[in-house]
Amino acid sequence: MKTADSPALSVIIPTYNRLPYLKEALASFLNQLTCSYEVLIMDDGSTDGTAEYIAALPPPVRAYISPHQGVQAARNLAMQHAQGRYLKFLDDDDVLEPAAVDAQVDYLDQHPDIGLAYADWGFLARTAQGIDRRWFYTMHQISDPIAYLTMDWWCPPFVYLFRRTCLEGLTWDTSFRVLTDFVFVAEVALNGTQFGYVPTTPLPLGWYRAIVPRSQRLSTRASNVERAQHETIILNRIRDRLRQANALTEPRIDALAARYFKIARRVFPDDQALFRQLVQESLALKPTFKAEGRRYQQIIRWFGYAAAERARRFSLRVRAQLKTRRVQPPITTDIIQIKSDGPTVIPKY
Repeated sequence: MKTADSPALSVIIPTYNRLPYLKEALASFLNQLTCSYEVLIMDDGSTDGTAEYIAALPPPVRAYISPHQGVQAARNLAMQHAQGRYLKFLDDDDVLEPAAVDAQVDYLDQHPDIGLAYADWGFLARTAQGIDRRWFYTMHQISDPIAYLTMDWWCPPFVYLFRRTCLEGLTWDTSFRVLTDFVFVAEVALNGTQFGYVPTTPLPLGWYRAIVPRSQRLSTRASNVERAQHETIILNRIRDRLRQANALTEPRIDALAARYFKIARRVFPDDQALFRQLVQESLALKPTFKAEGRRYQQIIRWFGYAAAERARRFSLRVRAQLKTRRVQPPITTDIIQIKSDGPTVIPKY
């Protein structure tokens, strides 16, 4: 829904029983943006007083309350009611930096050919010792969004600013329990949307905050095998769409083959059959595909992929044991700078 006096930006926040974090998310940008905006809070059946709190908030906040159906359904409902020409999806435990958000809006205003803008962002994790650690991701302009997404390039949902017209006909896939943002953004890219990078350093666009108990996370956790199965379904969709469009270029083939193999390695201890299937997916896409390392390739030729993977894992365990014997530097709250030139590796904490 859009009117003549519609705002520039719609910030969509699904929430479920996390009122203290929702308040922090709102406080990070509410009444601080210079662009015209609205905030759509989608209460997905909370029982902690969230409904009463958001119902009392004045404009530009609009509150919607529905039975508990999950974050994807909440986002889809919000998209039906959003009036802004640009849409941003913010999880209720993350926070935004208003000046950087305004810079994103200005960028899309000045670049009508760009349908999705992304920027530099921060990751905050609270360790078991109660110490906050921060990573700052400096992004860059990517040449082929499909290839980068395929090779495991990732940003939290709030990092993307979507032009409304590029989302027409798209919804968040409610059949997926995990990797929902990967499915959505991949669909946007497959539709031919141009991605644009907005440098905001030294300011992050916002902070992805891994500070709540995992049981309270908005996203759904899954086993290693289930995650691998979902990931494979998404990659198969991308592969088939590219084939139908005659757009499966060599760089995209390389990215797909590498991603299938990466998943195979990750699932190896839990499902040998799926490991073999994924290795075959890599080789079917690119018969000349080779994992890194001359020694690794030699073991593959002599004993096969499973034996090579066992040897690699043994080597990694030995190296990890040797590393733990060394004196480790103390954990600090200093921000760790990361330049994201490819797959985004999310830190362990």
